[in-house]
Amino acid sequence: MIDIGTTDFYFVVPSLSKRRLEKYTLQLFDRWEQSVERSLLLPDYSLLLEVEEGSIKGKGRIAAGLAAVYVDVSGYGSFIQGLQIIRDQVNTVSDALAETAEKQIWPSRSAARTRKRGETLGSLQRLFFKVQRGDITPEEATREAELLIGEDAKDSPEFMSSLAESLAQAPKFHEQVPLPFESADDGHPGEQTERDRPPRRPSAPLWPLPTHLRVEVWRESKKQKKNHRTINV
Repeated sequence: MIDIGTTDFYFVVPSLSKRRLEKYTLQLFDRWEQSVERSLLLPDYSLLLEVEEGSIKGKGRIAAGLAAVYVDVSGYGSFIQGLQIIRDQVNTVSDALAETAEKQIWPSRSAARTRKRGETLGSLQRLFFKVQRGDITPEEATREAELLIGEDAKDSPEFMSSLAESLAQAPKFHEQVPLPFESADDGHPGEQTERDRPPRRPSAPLWPLPTHLRVEVWRESKKQKKNHRTINV
């Protein structure tokens, strides 16, 4: 599977007990999963949610098989449009996760600090941008895509073939108005700004840091059961 979207969120709350942290994470996963089912139209995907104690620091990750992504991409007007539509769907459920994470535990507070990453889909979009801008050739972009996707490319030769063809046909920017997705960076409207980011952690002290709890909840596919565990990190 390839990662198609990751959301990090962070906000300050009083420390939770182990039981309450587990309950919070499991309920958050269930609500996030419902949002994904409504908004993400891929035929199959996996979900992973991690929440650490202290203040709340969490991460939600969505992954999908390349064949499943191809089924969705090929249903739209073009390969490029298909990638962007999936990214828009992922961003919708990422926003829902961050919003629910905050409201579920502290309804009166403002939205959590968040960061969204496009992962593999975002990287593929940037390859299209480079080709359209004339920075690299379609052949070079195709080789970079093969390295980026790696072993997962074997899951869907149709995806790779369609990707190479679309890169070769991508119009240059002087021939067409630039497409409305990311340029060279991975920024996205509504994503975290420098001002919103959590403060950087100080350098590691000389004495050992105390351990803390992390709850992990995941589902390998839409058909498999939900799993969870609590570990010390």
